[in-house]
Amino acid sequence: MAAVLNALAPFVVRMIKDMSNEELTMLLGVSVKIKKLGNKVENLHAYLADAERRRVNEARVQRWVSKLKGALYEATDILELCQLDAEERQNKGHWWASMEDKASDCLRLLLFFLRKPGFAHSTGGRIKELNERLDGIREEMAEFRFEPSSLPVQTRPSDATLRSRTTTSLMDESSIVGEAIERDTESLVQVLLSKEEPALMVASIVGPGGMGKTTLVKKIFNDMDINMAFGSKIWLSVTERYDEVKLLRSAITQATGSDGGITGDKQVQCQALAGALAGSKFLVVLDDVWSDGAWTCVLRDPIVGAARQQPGSRVVVTTRNNELVKNMVGTTANSQHHVQPMDDEDAWSLLKKQLPPQDVHSDNGVRGLDHLKDIRVGIIRNCGSLPLAIKAIGGLLRTKRATAHEWNGVLHDPAWKTDGSHHDLNIALQLSYEDLPPELKQCFIYYSLIPNGLEIPRDVIVYMWMSEGFLL
Repeated sequence: MAAVLNALAPFVVRMIKDMSNEELTMLLGVSVKIKKLGNKVENLHAYLADAERRRVNEARVQRWVSKLKGALYEATDILELCQLDAEERQNKGHWWASMEDKASDCLRLLLFFLRKPGFAHSTGGRIKELNERLDGIREEMAEFRFEPSSLPVQTRPSDATLRSRTTTSLMDESSIVGEAIERDTESLVQVLLSKEEPALMVASIVGPGGMGKTTLVKKIFNDMDINMAFGSKIWLSVTERYDEVKLLRSAITQATGSDGGITGDKQVQCQALAGALAGSKFLVVLDDVWSDGAWTCVLRDPIVGAARQQPGSRVVVTTRNNELVKNMVGTTANSQHHVQPMDDEDAWSLLKKQLPPQDVHSDNGVRGLDHLKDIRVGIIRNCGSLPLAIKAIGGLLRTKRATAHEWNGVLHDPAWKTDGSHHDLNIALQLSYEDLPPELKQCFIYYSLIPNGLEIPRDVIVYMWMSEGFLL
């Protein structure tokens, strides 16, 4: 809520500054009140960054934020009504326009009140009440002792990378560190290439979100021995809300090298996939599987049918659900691998990959950041040694100077002190999110309204942002 508020406040200030000297506010007799409103909002804005940080753990701060948000929405309603009235006046009949053009300033004010006396009176009253309401909010704020921002939040830089859950088989070398992932890759490749060749084996890679399951399966998918062993390789990002037809179409395209003009219903595409896979061993990766529906209802029949003709094919599943593979019936063998958290050295190597090179190495080639050893260990442990959490925090640290003061600010951020219901990954992502400029935060929050896995053209989402007033 505070994130939207932190963007809403400067938006209201800009609206007020644009309107405060316009003819309409002069006619309404509220130009002074409008300017007072702008000053109050601008003064409050300086404290919103601290309020946003503290609202996570303090219910009273959250309620205060809610009150201020309501007041700012009231301000936008008033200002938009004034703008609409101004447009109406510009489009009014020629007779009334001629009368006002010929009138003196005093008479023009009288004519305006004669035309819309209720609007003029109610607008002035609403602005007065809103100013009093903001005074009360300001007085209540004194109890919290918020710290004003020394740097305007909207100008703070950020490299935090925000990724969608949809994945591809392309490797990101910045995610690969340490010997553990190499050992896991080698072990799983041996399992997949084992001499025991059942018709179809399903291997699962299990672990919490952010543990590195996708990175591990990417290394397996791109392994040279795997490339030589399987005639076809298919990578499917399943996600929580998948589209059956899109899954089938993607599988057919990867198996054949082209979509082949395949159209028709689900049954037709299932037959096409079975035909595309028949005749050679194949590897299918199902990444980020949340339930067995994509397998049971979509992919099982064509994959199992094709595997019977050529034993030795494999399916690799990444999932958070330890029991999921047991429900993937139709297979003759299963293998399960649990991903473990990174050790401290590998976690530090991954964190360094996210930082600017000049911070990691000094000019004379000596290792840098040694003075931050104790702090970095604390940050890594706060992240639960989860690779995705470490990468998110690395994106945040890129925007900070490599000093004990700035890194300690991240280590001791109040967000880490939330109760056990908050996952280490979620907190790390939250800190990176909070470092975004307010105008980007509200655009990012807007994505939460869109169903997961739904593809929307870039231009469409931009127009949606514009319609909400996020882009000026």
